[in-house]
Amino acid sequence: MNERKNVVEKKQLDEISLSKKLLTLNQLKFDNNQLIIERFDLAKLIRGMIQSL
Repeated sequence: MNERKNVVEKKQLDEISLSKKLLTLNQLKFDNNQLIIERFDLAKLIRGMIQSL
């Protein structure tokens, strides 16, 4: 179970990284350089995602 949890967490972190890259690419493409940074509890988000499985 722990190994599966680690795999799921890594996949989610990879998806978050990809999302950030896509957002940056989209902003560059549309010449929208305004970036709004929002803080959130990543650990809480990941735990919630894992619990929903």
